[in-house]
Amino acid sequence: MKRITSFLFVILLATLTTASGQKNKNNVAKLDSPPVQKIDVWDFGAAELNTDIYNNNLTVSVINAWLPDVEAGTTGKNVPMTWTAGALTWTSTSATSDRLRTSNTALTRYDANSSPFAFGSETLTGALYVNASASLTRYFSIAANEDDEVTIYCKSQNASGTINFVNTTTSDTDTKYSSSSGTILKFFAKTAASYKIYDSQDKPYYYRIVKTPSTYQPFTGTFDITEAADIPAGYKIVFTNSYGKSWTFSTTSNSYSATLPAGFTYSVSLQDANGYIITSSKSVEITTSTTSFDLSLKKVDLYTVSGSITGLEAAISDMNLVFTPTVGSTYIPNPVVNTNAGTYSVDLENGFTYTISATGINDYYLADNTIEIAGAAATKDLVFATKPTYAITITATGLTSEQASKLHLKFANLNEAGYNYSFSSTANIMLRNGVYSVTASG
Repeated sequence: MKRITSFLFVILLATLTTASGQKNKNNVAKLDSPPVQKIDVWDFGAAELNTDIYNNNLTVSVINAWLPDVEAGTTGKNVPMTWTAGALTWTSTSATSDRLRTSNTALTRYDANSSPFAFGSETLTGALYVNASASLTRYFSIAANEDDEVTIYCKSQNASGTINFVNTTTSDTDTKYSSSSGTILKFFAKTAASYKIYDSQDKPYYYRIVKTPSTYQPFTGTFDITEAADIPAGYKIVFTNSYGKSWTFSTTSNSYSATLPAGFTYSVSLQDANGYIITSSKSVEITTSTTSFDLSLKKVDLYTVSGSITGLEAAISDMNLVFTPTVGSTYIPNPVVNTNAGTYSVDLENGFTYTISATGINDYYLADNTIEIAGAAATKDLVFATKPTYAITITATGLTSEQASKLHLKFANLNEAGYNYSFSSTANIMLRNGVYSVTASG
């Protein structure tokens, strides 16, 4: 059975990094010591945070200046189509529908709906409400430096919003979900750029946006190669944060020096060291007190598995193969896919059985998905098939025959971002298992 759900709604929250590199997840207004650089805050209730720590970019005077010809504190007024406050710019296609909803009576506003609103132990007093569902033309632009962390306090109107953080230079997009009960969303600027923030599913409420600059920490480390004595020179160490950005550092005489943004936990891997694994901890939290991180390495017995990939057609370009051992192993396979030839190859550890899966192609599945490595190279072809779909019956109550003939429906999978399906009529609608929101036009 399929469950068709309706639309969603958003609020922006923030996790700040103190000068010591530690995260304050509960109350962004209570950092004890000033950071090296001030933290930019845009609070839509014009809250005044500690000016030794924060740049308060939305004060009462700044917000009231959006409508200079209106008496301060007037209600029933909409947010203008555009405004800029420091590194943040608002853009909309309407001057008559988006609203500042706040309990701060000193502000020119529309009303106090959904304000104040509690995020954990902190209560925020105002939000910019976007009065249009899934609008790509009503958005924020924020200028961020490389490695800035952007945190948003937000909520969605209809239980499930989809907030997009898009690098306007590279189009790299990070997508996170918000709820009607309020959500703290955190994003990371992998490069210096202007980033676009918008909801592609629902009507969002944005309460506060925070931009925290990184504090960088240098440290060193050595490798214990007792079990990897023949590892070739020139291998590298790679640190990857939870946002997917990686930093790569060279090694010399089995040691390295690194500098990373503090306040984050990193997964650690090797590069240019095929057949060697890390046997010590493969994650580390870097703080401003971190001075060293040492590792132990081991050589493993690997064999190459290769074969063809069929059944995906153009979708092969979106696929990433994953080989997961059925019992624990510290070795992480790195498959290589040739999309033009429709082939792959991967080195797997001897004596292990692997389950094969794929990401990026949720409309397909792999039936024959295991392989055992038994002391020799092997060939295994991967044959994908489309997942089964099921008929959906739509009853368009209240529409004339002519209106129904012009109806266009879009189904968005709420649990799988980017999987949207459009139909030009209410007939012949087929969907695979999932939970969907539905949008009508025409």
